[in-house]
Amino acid sequence: QFRDLKPLQPPKLQEVTLKIKTNIGKQYQVTQNAISLLTSKEGKIIPKQNFTLRQESLETKGLLKYPDKTEVVAGQMVLFISDKEGLSDEFKIIYELSIPRDVYPGDYSTTFTYSVSEI
Repeated sequence: QFRDLKPLQPPKLQEVTLKIKTNIGKQYQVTQNAISLLTSKEGKIIPKQNFTLRQESLETKGLLKYPDKTEVVAGQMVLFISDKEGLSDEFKIIYELSIPRDVYPGDYSTTFTYSVSEI
């Protein structure tokens, strides 16, 4: 959620650290599902090119899919693929919102769910 957005504000960042603990020993992937693009209560939408994510390693053993900025899309994005042994792992996601010049002032939000599935 990004609160009290106004035109010409500097970009806003939010960070999430994901830690996956497993003892199954099978390769897995982590998927992000965004219910929608960033939307206000009035139904105004932030264009997808203004909302990006990138990942940072935290001594990560698996494969980060988005080490460079990429647009956040509505729907599913595979974020991470574990090493072949399926070891526990962790990484950071940095979400960045560049506020459009013509943004309708207010609060914007979406809902993310993260899931882990065996490959």
